[in-house]
Formats: sequence, structure tokens, C-alpha cells
Amino acid sequence: MQSVMKAGTDIDEEFKKAAYVQHREYGTHRMVHAAMEPHGAVATYRNGTYTVWMSTQMAYVDQFWYARCLGVPENKVRIIKPLVGGGFGGKLDSYSFGLCAAKMAELTGRPVRMILSREEVFQTTRHRHPIYMKIDTAFGADGKLLAKKCYHVLDGGPYGGSGVASCAQATLWANFPYKMDSVDFLARRIYTNNPSAGAMRGYTACQVHFAHDLNMQYAADQMGIDPVEFRKISAADPGYVAPAGLTITSCAYKETLDTAAKEIGWYEKKGKMKKGEGIGFAGTGFVSGTGFAVLEAPNQSSACVTVRLNKRGIATLYIGSHDIGQGSDTVMTAIVAEELGLSMDMVKTFMSDTFLTPWDSGSYGSRVTFLAGNAARRAAVDAKRQLFEVIGPMWGVMPETLECLEGKVISKEKAELQMPIGDAMFRYMTVKGGDELVGIGSYYHRTDNSQYNGVNTTNYAPAYSFSTGAAHLTVDEETGVLDIDEFVFAHDCGRALNRRAVEGQLEGSIGMGLGYAVYEHNITKEGKVLNPNFRDYRLPTALDMPKMRTFYDFTPDAEGPLGAKEAGEGSAAPVAPAIANAVNMATGIYFTELPLDPEHIWRALHGMKDDRNSK
Repeated sequence: MQSVMKAGTDIDEEFKKAAYVQHREYGTHRMVHAAMEPHGAVATYRNGTYTVWMSTQMAYVDQFWYARCLGVPENKVRIIKPLVGGGFGGKLDSYSFGLCAAKMAELTGRPVRMILSREEVFQTTRHRHPIYMKIDTAFGADGKLLAKKCYHVLDGGPYGGSGVASCAQATLWANFPYKMDSVDFLARRIYTNNPSAGAMRGYTACQVHFAHDLNMQYAADQMGIDPVEFRKISAADPGYVAPAGLTITSCAYKETLDTAAKEIGWYEKKGKMKKGEGIGFAGTGFVSGTGFAVLEAPNQSSACVTVRLNKRGIATLYIGSHDIGQGSDTVMTAIVAEELGLSMDMVKTFMSDTFLTPWDSGSYGSRVTFLAGNAARRAAVDAKRQLFEVIGPMWGVMPETLECLEGKVISKEKAELQMPIGDAMFRYMTVKGGDELVGIGSYYHRTDNSQYNGVNTTNYAPAYSFSTGAAHLTVDEETGVLDIDEFVFAHDCGRALNRRAVEGQLEGSIGMGLGYAVYEHNITKEGKVLNPNFRDYRLPTALDMPKMRTFYDFTPDAEGPLGAKEAGEGSAAPVAPAIANAVNMATGIYFTELPLDPEHIWRALHGMKDDRNSK
């Protein structure tokens, strides 16, 4: 399978007029998700209905496929997603273990539990794609990026699944975070006998940004321009429309560059570092939600939410979105509480049950906070509207002059008019014959975002996030070991709705990015994983983590719920290239492949070929 993206000005002319043209090749390796909780399911079969409790990121998609595999209608398959101990894309596909548990429950008449062993998780689920990348770039005399050609080859393994979309994603990320006039991108996903590859935190963004940012760093060095200033010359900004039609709304990429450079002390340390010491930067862009709902839905809605208010003013929130450890249930609860003027303990949340909660496409593409968050806010607004339409006439005021604040319904025009929301709901239900109040909301950006007005219909996401990572490290030339002194991360996530959660996501991204860059290496031979356990598959521990500082107070997004954008996947992408750029500065060697483990670095420092099996 392949994906092609060609747009903009005449690319051959752009390369002819360029002051500097660069041709480089890069490669990345195989990685696994390494979630602490393995894949597993518990199933029952009663009265002709299969019920499956399963660690999944897409309960409604699982319901769709399981029903077809079992030969029953979807109303006979119930998928319940309990709290999941890590997903990172590894629990995105519809796997056979849940299906097997369901069928065995039918055959035995008893509940069946099926949990994959660690080796089964390594061998039979999904991995991060190894990608070979060839990049040609054209620059003006001032360092401006004019045009880019790239060719990506992805090792997909024997199956498609969530890996099918990776071809398009691999070309998408090459558009960000820099402006250019012309693009010619081609990605091919090759079927091989290696373990199957699919989605993993960033969905090929980590691989693509590793190559494309190292490409920018190399060009900056060759043209003799400061690496931070070089990136700012071509940095995307608000209103930029990429050649392929991708439209950026809010964007603080330049601000993240300035923040990272200042906090890492770049301008003070530049030119004064000792031998083996280096500072590396990397800039990336990512989506806040995707442009498709996986399964067809009415109006292609991607997220639906219901809020029910009872006579005590307690709100019950029904959301289909999937919390896989990123804290989205807390964010949804907080959004509804904020909109209804309630404390969070007055909002009770039920999540991800295909018989109980409304439709949601799943947890992928950094879509949950933006899309489900907007749906949750709309449901709360709908509930308020219905309540105000009853209370307003009682008070002799217009409904639109009312608001919910601190557990009360208040008049914004007459301060003496206020009532606890529980009392307001009692009166509402009295007028409505005892009916409880139900607010509904849904979201899909092609129909809801003003940029889709018939002029531009090719934008992939409703908003984009931008990041800059900066690593300060020292390389031991005798052993090849890295000592990462500090990592500074600046992420444009709009308004942070839960600051501690954002900090946790960014610090977690640094940890996972460090593992990808230096430690983790899934070795295969003739299609078999040779290190399918946590003893032989090296993971960074708390003792390996550098000093981390994160910054995320940038411009709120006008379309995001209360101004928020993503902070989960895009934040993983700049870590590996920032570390690699720092290693390149420290050693004077331009590494173009991952991982940068001590053996790889030591061999390069001693002029030896890196002959590891890294694919």
C-alpha cells in the first residue's frame, strides 16, 4: 500500500533556484509499547448476548468486528472498557483474544478470562514501524525552506489493521512544523514476515520527525546558521496553509523554540561547551484530533456525550471516550463541572460501555480532549439551555441572561435572583411533569469548525499542536554512554485544563522518547522476536531519567474545549531527535539511525560499522 502527497509550486523549479540542496537518508528501529498491563479480556455469554470486559482503545470498533466474526448483530455484543493500564496505541486494533474469550464462554457456559503472556504481547500484537526515509530538501540563501521531497518505506509486517493509515500519516507529519512552498511525498508500507506494526504514541510521528528534524539540523550546520534561528526562519505560524491544504489555526511553535532555547541556556553555553558535551533541539507538529471516525457514523460524528441532571442537581455524565491512563475521564468531568458551575464531586461519570454510553470513535490521534471535550461541553450547554428556559420565565427574565456558578443558577442582570441548582432542577422537573433533564452533545470538526466553509475542505484536523525539545548531555567517548543532564520541553497545547495531567503527559513523553532514542530495541530474526521480555528488552527506569522541566502556557485555541489542544502524542515526537542532535554536536558525528545506545555510539567513535540487527 502507498500514500502520495504532491502539491504547491513547481518543485523542480524550487530545487533549481535553491541556494543549498541536501540529500540525506535515515532509519529507525522496531519498538514495543511495553505497557505494564498486558492485553486481556473477560467474557460471559448469557441469553444470547456476549459481554466482554477488555483492555481496549476502541470499544465500539471492537463491537463492530466481533459481531461480524461471531455472526450476530451488534446488539448481541457488549464491550465494556474498564480502567486500562496503558495503551499507547498497542490496544487500538481488534485482537483475537477477546473474540476467543467470548466464543469459549459460549461453548463452556462459564465466564472465561484470557490474558496474554508478555511474550505473546511482544510477538502477536503491534509494534512501532521501522521506517527507512530518504529526504531531499531545497533552501534559499537566507535559510528558508523552499521545497521538500521525501520517500518513506515502512516495514508493516504481515497484516494491515491500524497500520494501514500509517502511510498517510507518514506523509502528513513531513508537512510540520515548517513552512514550505512545494512538497512531493511518497510513503509505501511493505508487507513482510516481521511482527506486525501499527499505531504507537505518535503514529509514525516519532520516526518521521526524527529524520526530518535531523535533516533541518544538518542543513543549519552546513549553512552556518544558528540552529534555533534557522528553525524560526521557516517555522509555521497562525494562518499558514500548507501546500497540501492543511490549515493551521493556533500555533505557538516559535514561542516554544524561544522558551526551550532560553531555559536550556543555549545562548550562554553556545561555543563554550567542553569536549563530548552537546545541546540538541528538535521541533515537531501534531494533530489535535483526526479527520475521520474509523467507522461510519451519522454526519460522521466522532464523539457523543450525554449529561443527565436529577432533582438534587447531581449531574451524571455518560461518555464513550476511552481513558487509557491519560486522565481523559477527569478532563471530561472537569469540563462539565465548569460549564454547569458544579464542584467535580457533583458530576458522576460513566465511560466506555457499548450498551450504556453514547458512540465514541475511540482513543487515538490525540482526539479525546479536543473532540470528546467539545462534545461534553456542548452537552452541558444544552442542559443549561433547557434549565434556563424554565427558570427564566419564572423570574421574569430572558433565559440567556442566566448562568450557572458555584452550585447556583444566577441572573447576570439581577443579583438578588439566584437559586441552588438542586432547587432549580426540582422546579424544572415539577414543570416538566417529573422528567429529568438530559443534555446531549456531539462533535465532528468538518461540520463544526468555521474553516470548513466550502473553501478549504482538505484540512486533516481541527487544530495542530507544536513542540520543541531541548537536550543537554555529555557523551563518554571511552564507553559511548550518554549522561543526559537536562531535558527542557515546551509544548503548545493551548490552555491546560489539568496542569498536573499535562505535566505528567509531557514527562511521560520524555521517558518514552528517551527509551526510543537510547534504550529500547526490539530485535527480530526471521520474523521472530528475540527479546520478548522485560529482562532482555531494555527500558529506562526512574534512575535513568534526566532532570526535566516542562513549559506549556501558550495561546489558547479558539476551537478547542475551553481553549485546549492535545498533550499526549505530539509531545513524544521531539525527544529522540533532540537527543540525537545533542549527540551529534557532542561527538561531531552525524548519526542517522536509532537507537543511540552505547554500542552504537562507541562503534561510530572508533570508526567501526554498526552491524546490529536493528530491523
